[in-house]
Amino acid sequence: AARRGLELAPNDVRFVLMLAQANIRLGDIQGAEAQTDALLESHGGGEELRVALAQLYLEEERPAPAYRLLQPLIGQENVPDLAYYLLGAVTQAQGDPDNALLYYRQVREGSEFLPSRASAAQMLIDEDRLVDARAFLRIERMRHDTYFSDLVLLEVQLLDAQGMGREAEALLDREVTRTPEDTGLRYLRAMRAFERGDIDLMERDLRRIIDAEPGNAAALNALGYTLADAGPPGRLVEARELIERAYELEPDNPAVLDSMGWVQFRLGDPEAALPWLESAYARMPDQEVAAHLAEVLQALGRSEDARALVRRIQARGGEQPHIDELLQRHPELGAP
Repeated sequence: AARRGLELAPNDVRFVLMLAQANIRLGDIQGAEAQTDALLESHGGGEELRVALAQLYLEEERPAPAYRLLQPLIGQENVPDLAYYLLGAVTQAQGDPDNALLYYRQVREGSEFLPSRASAAQMLIDEDRLVDARAFLRIERMRHDTYFSDLVLLEVQLLDAQGMGREAEALLDREVTRTPEDTGLRYLRAMRAFERGDIDLMERDLRRIIDAEPGNAAALNALGYTLADAGPPGRLVEARELIERAYELEPDNPAVLDSMGWVQFRLGDPEAALPWLESAYARMPDQEVAAHLAEVLQALGRSEDARALVRRIQARGGEQPHIDELLQRHPELGAP
């Protein structure tokens, strides 16, 4: 098909790329390289084309020809960041992590910056060099203020993946203390506090964010929802006020719509809750919103609709903690 395409449109780069890819998958690397060499010769060997071809080889797990294509770009001016990112990936695949690290670090701020740092840090961890990975990320935070919060988040995620939750918490606490006005890090700490049941810390952090940024819809909604879901009944009105402020800021946000419905239900008004939750589910049909909607349907006497909704969500498979919790309270919703 690619050859037929070239007969019809000899100058269409897409067909040459398709033919090269087909040759790679057929195991004819020599034929694929012949196609890419011809393509480079006919189009002047431009940087973007070299990068595109190298990416093709790398996607097909062929690092050697990818490196051959990228090597002429090393040291030139205005090399695309994607080229250095790919050079890092190629060198890593060839078993040379130290040189791969050098290439990853040459990726400038932009769309490839965080992926390159994530790849570099994960590469070092895979090489049993966790200390080096953390030192690398710490240095990158000092070099790139713009990405400070993102790089802290990246290190937290990597530590979590290694089962080092305490170290992740310590890192986050340390950086929040050093940069108390960084609402991104404070919000991350608040969400992690919620996950481990430390509602007091979560509320303190979220209120600090709201005081600094009264228009922070995410913080308003998170605090309002938590008070509606896990707070004492005496704070439900306060929860509704926080969620209403979030709704004024982001009226189409399904998470806020879900919170609006849930606080109405917790206030004892399932009729008022229903349209909010139906709207949220239409926009974001995940298992948490579905659990809320099913519970409201059950409260309104629409048990069959609630059971049908639960069955649809269960049919998707995977972990569904909110549905599991719902069925613990209402086992009849799991009945056939």
